[in-house]
Amino acid sequence: RYRPANDVAGDEAAARARRVAIAWNLLGITDLVVAVALGFLSSPSHFELLSLSSPNALITRMPYVLIPTFAVPLSILLHIAALRRLRAHQSAPARATVTSATATPAM
Repeated sequence: RYRPANDVAGDEAAARARRVAIAWNLLGITDLVVAVALGFLSSPSHFELLSLSSPNALITRMPYVLIPTFAVPLSILLHIAALRRLRAHQSAPARATVTSATATPAM
C-alpha cells in the first residue's frame, strides 16, 4: 500500500518523540530516587552517612516534610502513569482514519 512521504516522516517523528518522552520520564524517576536517597542519608537519624557536621534537620519540619512524604511519591506516580500511557499508545494498533469521502452520512 502506498503511503505519502509525510506520513512516514510523521511516524518516525512520533516514534522519536515517544522515545524522548520515555527517557525523560525514566530520568525523572531516577532523579527523584537519588534525591530521596541523598535526603535520607543526610537527615538526622541512625542512617545518617552524609553531612555529619550539619545534618538536614529542616526536612523534619512542616512544610518541608511534605516534600518527601507527598510531593515525591506523587511525582513518581505521575511519571509511571505517563510511561504506562506511552506504552499503551506504542502497542495500540494503527487506527484507520475515516475520511469524509468514505464516511456515510448520518440519517
